[in-house]
Amino acid sequence: MSIKKNIIVLVSFLFGLSTLPSILILYAGASSMALGLFIALLPVFLYSISNFEKVKISKNEIIFISLITTFVIAHLLFSSIFFYGKISAKQFASILLAIFIILQASVTVNYMHNKNKFELNNSIVIIFYLLLSLLVWKAFSVSILAKYATDKKMLLFEEPSHFSLIYSIFITYYMVNEKGAKLTVLLVSVISALIIKSLALLLVCVMAYFCYLIVFKGKFLLIFAALVLVASVIISIRHFDPNYFLERLVITRDSQNLSVLVFLSGFERALLVSRDTFFLGAGFQSMGNLNIYGEIQEKIFEISGSHLNLYDGGTLAAKLIFEFGAFGIFLIFIYLIYILKNIRKFFLSRDVLDKFLWCAFVCLFFSFFVRGVGYFSPSVLFSLCFILRRVHYGKIYYKRCDRFHEQLSKIAKPNESL
Repeated sequence: MSIKKNIIVLVSFLFGLSTLPSILILYAGASSMALGLFIALLPVFLYSISNFEKVKISKNEIIFISLITTFVIAHLLFSSIFFYGKISAKQFASILLAIFIILQASVTVNYMHNKNKFELNNSIVIIFYLLLSLLVWKAFSVSILAKYATDKKMLLFEEPSHFSLIYSIFITYYMVNEKGAKLTVLLVSVISALIIKSLALLLVCVMAYFCYLIVFKGKFLLIFAALVLVASVIISIRHFDPNYFLERLVITRDSQNLSVLVFLSGFERALLVSRDTFFLGAGFQSMGNLNIYGEIQEKIFEISGSHLNLYDGGTLAAKLIFEFGAFGIFLIFIYLIYILKNIRKFFLSRDVLDKFLWCAFVCLFFSFFVRGVGYFSPSVLFSLCFILRRVHYGKIYYKRCDRFHEQLSKIAKPNESL
């Protein structure tokens, strides 16, 4: 297959994984991203069947998946027997779907690992520009076609926060690469976030810039950040509403803002369940199924007329704590420690796949603490790919890579031009 065809296939595959779950929510009325993610992974499943001899799921991965599955099932049974006495067929179906997704994530890693790094890098950059074009079109429709100003839908995404989950991965990858018009990209992204009034997207830009700071250490970085911010506000002044963003940054249960209340409600319900279960958790996919609402969720009902984000908790951290208690807290803690310990090393990697999956893993921070949509999302899938890649090759392979990265970090001087 020619390079051009390889890139087309890769772009189609990765773009489908990134957008199909949101498309089905927007146009088919799907209640979550699970169905879209399942359909998007069917080509991977067919690939694994037709190329069975090429698909290499290591012994380490089999042990890892078996241990995770056993723990989740045992924990769910324990919680249902000793605490709530309730377990649904949907929860077991979710376990089967999770196993399917983890296995396909392993195949996805194997598939991308065998691709030329030039093709993979170009495919990722093309998808980034497609997403950036989508963002610019939304900002244009809000600023020029005023009738769309109150509509949060973004052609392929139901709302800007769903778009932000995916965009965070690709803009971070773009910002930590040595090439690219970083000033222009960041400026356009910030202006668009201000125009369409999306705090989530604005925080994604901040996160991407923070990752850029970690990799590129230049003299004018703070001046650059100030320049981007001032220019963005000036250019988008007609649409810039500081109160819109400020009211979402004041996180208090007295707030009347639904975004703030949804964020707090997830953690309130997590604390209620943790108290009832002695921090052991309610079990996998139990959030939203136990009629545990809390005062904040009742306030949300009074304001909006419905209970919002019952099943995803608003953030992935709240959902993990609700369903796994102390185990969820421990997992979040391990994630943060691992990120802090390794963040620059992988950003400096010359391995395109490692760098891209690391960007996804770092950007999972956004799902954990800003806006989450549950376990079955593209951002969680790409993060799983990173974990399984580590598991697949084991410690010996990555110890060698670690030594290489340490040596490289001492001599690497990334291009600081913007």
